[in-house]
Amino acid sequence: MKNLLGLLFAVLLLGVTAERGRSQSSSSAPPTDQSKYRLMPNDRLAFRIEEDPVKSSDPTAVTVTPLGEIHFQVTRGSDMSVVVVARGKTIAEVRAELKARLDADYYQNATVSLNVLNHSVQQGKVLFVGPAIMGTVPLRPGETKTLAEAIIQLGYNDFVNLKKVTVERLDPVTRQLSTIVVDVDGVIRLKDRSKDILLQDGDRVKTVNKIFNL
Repeated sequence: MKNLLGLLFAVLLLGVTAERGRSQSSSSAPPTDQSKYRLMPNDRLAFRIEEDPVKSSDPTAVTVTPLGEIHFQVTRGSDMSVVVVARGKTIAEVRAELKARLDADYYQNATVSLNVLNHSVQQGKVLFVGPAIMGTVPLRPGETKTLAEAIIQLGYNDFVNLKKVTVERLDPVTRQLSTIVVDVDGVIRLKDRSKDILLQDGDRVKTVNKIFNL
């Protein structure tokens, strides 16, 4: 009987430990360099408008939604909010867009404080659907990766038509699908990085083989 009770206690203890581990792994400490970090869904940020007429010593916690948006309250005393698409953007880019929106409609010269509290440990991915190149390229939280870097990572041969690589991207706000055609050959062979683009979580990349006239 004592052995049975001991076994049950051990199972319960392991369950609690595992649950704590899962809860702790859902987010992590702020990124070391917030200036370069690019926001992802489930990131938590501290937000404050210094000129908010409803004063408080504590900032407001906001979260990047699964669609990549952040809803910022115009003031603590109102439910009105400004929605900014944050996924893939830096803190500085989001702060600048938010300030411009606030100054246009609500404040004369808003002082916006914005910092990452916890960044998501969720890993994004980019899917290469072929037929010339197939595979998945992971995007770690806050990581930036270009299309050319991803293709080099997966590997390619001389038969792939890198002059016309197609990226399909779903807009998180409008839900409209856009298509971007990139001359990756110019990026890799001619070292023209201006032609390259930054990949985003959920991108689908299509590549085809060259057509030879026989």
